[in-house]
Amino acid sequence: MSIKKQHYVPQVYLKKWETRVSSIREPEKLFNGVYYFDKGNLSLGDGRNKGTILWQPHLYTIDYEHSFLLKLLPEVEKDFISKIKEKLESKMVKAFLDGKQLDTKKRIADNFLNLDRWELKYNYHPFNAARKAAIINDIKSIHSYVIENSLSSVVETKWETSLNDFIYQMEHTVPLNGKDEIRQIDDNIVLEIVKMIIFLMCRSPDSDCLGILPFVNDVFFNNLIETVTSDDQEALEKFKSQQLRAVWLNEIYKGLFNVRKGVFNTLKQRMESSFQIMLYKCWDNSGSFVTSDNPAFTHISKVSKVESSNLNSIVCPLTPKYLVMILKGDNDSLNKVNFRRANNTLIKKL
Repeated sequence: MSIKKQHYVPQVYLKKWETRVSSIREPEKLFNGVYYFDKGNLSLGDGRNKGTILWQPHLYTIDYEHSFLLKLLPEVEKDFISKIKEKLESKMVKAFLDGKQLDTKKRIADNFLNLDRWELKYNYHPFNAARKAAIINDIKSIHSYVIENSLSSVVETKWETSLNDFIYQMEHTVPLNGKDEIRQIDDNIVLEIVKMIIFLMCRSPDSDCLGILPFVNDVFFNNLIETVTSDDQEALEKFKSQQLRAVWLNEIYKGLFNVRKGVFNTLKQRMESSFQIMLYKCWDNSGSFVTSDNPAFTHISKVSKVESSNLNSIVCPLTPKYLVMILKGDNDSLNKVNFRRANNTLIKKL
């Protein structure tokens, strides 16, 4: 089944903002949804179904254009090669390269980048050559949804449980100092929240992977742009976009499949060793937190005073009532969470 709508802000996350809404077009008709504010007009929200917003078609899909990535994404490669083998079997053809049959998944994988050189023969008498162009084009139309499906199983299906466990422990754990601030909670619960927030940061199509994509652009493409003619500019822009997207997809894959290198692993390790969490809860009747197409983001202020003025941190609203900040703290203190209240003034600032 084709998975076209791929949400970079999970619907299960947006569910916490769901309420009875009405659209601008039909103001008298109420339905379950969220109020969506366009960046060009933040004064008026339009009621929308959460499934209709914050998605792009085939955002995490790997197709033939990005098949050069397969060796870096083993699970995607397995999926791709299995689908190729199924297509060959359904067409009742065998593939050959330089006279050698590609009769195993490994041989198909090892020779996939030479796809246009494959010879295809029917596997029944008289074993003549098959209509190669049509079958090769069919193979090139293959899509792999491994990253999209993995985001669903690793993030979406765990989000509500992880969030509820975190909030419950924060609300019911006795503070270390007897006041309504530091609470030491279960390491695994805190780490799950951290991982979810990192995924929210990295999966956005506007993510720069903590500076990796601008670096790649500056180092590899800026000088190249100056050397090409105007006729080549369009092709170069397409190539650049393709390569930057490949880097981004590779980083998401590393996080999903616990590869011990890359942005996700580095950020998780740093948070575990030297960051602390601050959880803000809105006072009753004081307002609520909103979220956006970039729900988890890094905020760096130019104000010199670190905490009370600039709040340098990773910021992520969890629900309309709760917001998390992850900021530099004492070593190995990630599970000692600072629990604070937010009044209307602080809500507005955050």
